[in-house]
Amino acid sequence: DRDAATKAERHLVLDGLIDNLAHLPKGWHPQVVCVSGDIGWKGKADDYALARVWLARLLDRLGLGFGSVVVCAGNH
Repeated sequence: DRDAATKAERHLVLDGLIDNLAHLPKGWHPQVVCVSGDIGWKGKADDYALARVWLARLLDRLGLGFGSVVVCAGNH
């Protein structure tokens, strides 16, 4: 992250996404999660560890496992 404000904004957006999924109607419950683009900020191990924690929280909210994830990563 460039600075604390950028990091806080990223957390706000990503955590907000997970929170909003709780309000989806049952007919809109995703069966697959597609991750596209860069997964890490600079391609370092810590980036991927944080991404895994967030993705695990997302999948838990959806009642899905990692087998329901399709990844088409960018260069990070």
